[in-house]
Amino acid sequence: MHGGPDFTLRQALRHPAFWTLAFAFSANSFIFSALSVHLIPILQRFGHSASEVVFMAALIGPMQVAGRIGEMMFARRSRPQTVGKITFGILPGALLALLFFGQHMAAVALFCILYGLSNGILTIVRGTIPQAMFGTRNYGAISGALSGPSLISKAAGPLAIAAVVQFDPTPALLFGLLLACALTSLLFYLKAIRSGATGNEAVVQHAGSVQVSNKGLD
Repeated sequence: MHGGPDFTLRQALRHPAFWTLAFAFSANSFIFSALSVHLIPILQRFGHSASEVVFMAALIGPMQVAGRIGEMMFARRSRPQTVGKITFGILPGALLALLFFGQHMAAVALFCILYGLSNGILTIVRGTIPQAMFGTRNYGAISGALSGPSLISKAAGPLAIAAVVQFDPTPALLFGLLLACALTSLLFYLKAIRSGATGNEAVVQHAGSVQVSNKGLD
């Protein structure tokens, strides 16, 4: 729950947590959109057949639903910031499993499960984090502004990955780059929720001083 004052859109845009959070979401959107287009042919480059890859990729959708149900059942009383830590942390683990053990079907299955869970829970975190950090009054405007960079990343992801695959078709380079992107996303998210907490304290103090000055004028 949001314990501080409600931010205006202008205040949110001037807050460092807004931009670090926007980058974290944007980096994740880049990964998810890129893999949604290229996942099956990339997994085949690990030596798996098309039927095996399609079967494993079919796990992603149910895992997205399972992640959302699990979040509603077990994380209802948890702070959105805490749920976000888990969500952003799952994706690097999934990519690590595939990067180092992608030739094994068990690792592919683990990746698809973790990838689906992360993507499913992230859709909830995208909706709850802006409210938790910036308040409810201007939630629509702030949430919409946060989604802007993510829309650009969604469009760029498949094109950028296609260029990487064209340059080097081996999966090691691709998943190494995606892993670096996922870790950067996690670090920016952690920075956002830390700076959001300290920034909220500053806004509370500023609001209190304004109220005191207004009383003095009365």
